[in-house]
Amino acid sequence: MRAIVSKNWRLTWIVLVLSIMASALPSLHVWAQSDDSTLLTLQGAQVQPGETVDLDLVLVKAPEGVQRFHIRVIVDDPSVAQMQGVTGGVISGPFFQVISQTEQLVEFRSVDLEDAIDSKTTDLVLATVTLVGLKEGETALNAEIELLVSDEGNWLDPSIAPATLSVLPALTAAPPTVPTTPTPSPEAALPSPPAAIVYERQPQDLDGDGVYEDFDGDGRFTAKDIALFAYYVDGEMIQSNQRSYDVDGDGGADIDDALALASFVELSTVSWPILRLEEKTVTVEKDVDLDLVLANAPGGLQWYDITVFVEDSNVAQVKWVDSQAIDGRFFEIVGQTADSIQFRAADLKDEVLPGAGNLLLAKLSLSVVQPGETAVWMVANPMVDDRGKGVEPLVASGSLKIVVFTIGRSSSPPMDPDGDGLFEDINGDGRITVEDGRILSFNVTSQVVQENWQLFDFDGDGDADFEDAMALVRLVEEGASTT
Repeated sequence: MRAIVSKNWRLTWIVLVLSIMASALPSLHVWAQSDDSTLLTLQGAQVQPGETVDLDLVLVKAPEGVQRFHIRVIVDDPSVAQMQGVTGGVISGPFFQVISQTEQLVEFRSVDLEDAIDSKTTDLVLATVTLVGLKEGETALNAEIELLVSDEGNWLDPSIAPATLSVLPALTAAPPTVPTTPTPSPEAALPSPPAAIVYERQPQDLDGDGVYEDFDGDGRFTAKDIALFAYYVDGEMIQSNQRSYDVDGDGGADIDDALALASFVELSTVSWPILRLEEKTVTVEKDVDLDLVLANAPGGLQWYDITVFVEDSNVAQVKWVDSQAIDGRFFEIVGQTADSIQFRAADLKDEVLPGAGNLLLAKLSLSVVQPGETAVWMVANPMVDDRGKGVEPLVASGSLKIVVFTIGRSSSPPMDPDGDGLFEDINGDGRITVEDGRILSFNVTSQVVQENWQLFDFDGDGDADFEDAMALVRLVEEGASTT
């Protein structure tokens, strides 16, 4: 693909374009406020002078999902309470970016490249702001939406429910010690905000295909490039040179190109830790285990702190979590409810070295309640690597689908006797026999088998067909039957 953008951009021209972009966002289309509209709420609280408190900004519902957002949270009276910081919620890592922070406000943005916020979303935490109480009184907290785009590409103007923070009378006569607003260290800082970016290098086409993958021009393609591309995708620089940013080859430059970029990231080239939670489809069983994998640890690991949430506790509930990669003596569960569990561990035996990948970090055990489907998502505090550097990991949340069905004329649902994810006991009688292969062969094209093909892919070729029934019979004849 021929590049339109000149390789000889001047730094001053880039700065000018970025300055224009900051003020060139299209105006929002106002949604009629109804039961189908997007809704945001801020959590209220009470604190003592000198105490800090974490308040959640919750997306109550999003009928069209959310593709990206840019939000400010403001303290009405900073003499009563002041901002101390903000962290990402359902989206974290480089895809959640702090743009600015003062005593009165925090401004941040995010892009949902893993579809963590879809049309079924209810009560998800978009961000958590930290405040400190200064003196007795009350102050309103408000959210302002600079940008909120749905998965359908619509610009949204959601209903926003503000909150109140009450600072109660001090318990003692001693004056409180008021913390100062922290200044993040340069090493721990997230990528610079778009309004403040001054590129020292031009975007680069690393592989010579005419498309600029290296958005910040540092000679590497990382998750930071994907995040910046997604934030800038509607800006003049990209839109006036669409062919140079047309990753998916459809002739334009839009959020789908950012998604295509995300699919190209190799774990070995990403400079952030990556956490992945397993997705699973099972029949109704007593317990279900989901693997939490540390897919990439470029700087090793000193310690982590993770919370896992089950979105619908009517489908499944949290039972337990066990440490895997790190010695269990240095692992602890901080708190647990039916729909969430927080846990942390310290790598005191140096078991997670720099460059480690695909490590089973923990195994989450869930109790099945009833058939259905639920998201299972994570929020990770900044992880500390072996250099003592705090880094927010990329988080890929999972899902759990509980199904109940029988195959053919079987009176019981299929079972997975050895827990390998394949349901060898087709008729659910507690044994693996030739009869199971026979039943599968006559029903392999049925809807229940095809919709759950992962459970019956005995030959490992990515589908369920007659060859899988043959493979199951071979297992039996080779002595792999289970009673």
